[in-house]
Amino acid sequence: MRKVINPTNKALLKTLGEEFIAPLLEVLAHARTQGCRVQTPQALKVVSATRQKVLVAAFAISLGKSNRKTFGARCNAAIKAADIADLAKLSGEYAAQVADLRAGRNPQVTVVVPKSIVALCKDIIYGKLFDHKDIWTALGLPPLTRTQFHENFRQDNGYPSTCPYCDLDTMNSEGSSVVEHLFPKSKFPLLSVDGYNLFSSCWACNGPAGKGNHTVAQLASPYDHEVGMLVDFKHDAAQMKLEIVAQSGRPDVDGYLQLLQLQIRYARPGVWNQFNSRREAIVESLQQRKFASLNELDAYVVKQQKGAVLTYAVAHWARAALRPAHVKRPRKGKP
Repeated sequence: MRKVINPTNKALLKTLGEEFIAPLLEVLAHARTQGCRVQTPQALKVVSATRQKVLVAAFAISLGKSNRKTFGARCNAAIKAADIADLAKLSGEYAAQVADLRAGRNPQVTVVVPKSIVALCKDIIYGKLFDHKDIWTALGLPPLTRTQFHENFRQDNGYPSTCPYCDLDTMNSEGSSVVEHLFPKSKFPLLSVDGYNLFSSCWACNGPAGKGNHTVAQLASPYDHEVGMLVDFKHDAAQMKLEIVAQSGRPDVDGYLQLLQLQIRYARPGVWNQFNSRREAIVESLQQRKFASLNELDAYVVKQQKGAVLTYAVAHWARAALRPAHVKRPRKGKP
């Protein structure tokens, strides 16, 4: 629900994309066309000498106990199983999807990514190489482990305690091996390690109770929008139910709520109990206090929340319920 930033991880992963992923896709296509292995000079000549060194180091990485199970061997098997024409389109597809993310647009799928390349991207590049020290050494950068990703994300965002997606649960622990993909790697494999597609989140948002591997036609990204300010809440005390809806004219926000199943998750009785407890604490703390403006009241509520869950829901309620009694009316002649 919060708008987040991720500059530390984005900078590292941008280099990974430019110096490893993009040239890799070129070499895979050229090797298949030439009928040679990816490690050969004939395949590597389509990229710069600097990028060749990165790829050579990557191809030598062992993926198992046997030295024969290297990343290079897996790449050779993947291109052998793929159609030449499909491989030739991947570089352009990758560049277009990356450009969409950078511009705040939802990436489009315009070509079929061969199944062998899907597995290579999500199971090997994300699953095994993402935090492999040899990749980062070849790039001349410090290793980016999953633990370090989560720590960087937290630090860049002021160490939030609640999930930026839902504002309902706490963040995953720093030791979590899962890095969340806004656009699932099963359907957008070329974006498996792109910094604009990766987040730290809670378990619920990343699993079947949240977005899982699903997608929607229009989706607001927390890197581009503060979704919590683009929704409205309805408080039904009689039914002990909290509802969340997108503001009018925001299909991307409606898609966000649908994808993360937030209408269902916010309507649960346990969420109402948490919400009611939080607002009772706010009312008790206020007593006869008056605020000069609605913004001042908002700031007070957020401060009282101290990073607790449901901050957006409580702040939305406070604007409507507490304004008459606790926000001073402007003097006559003043707005």
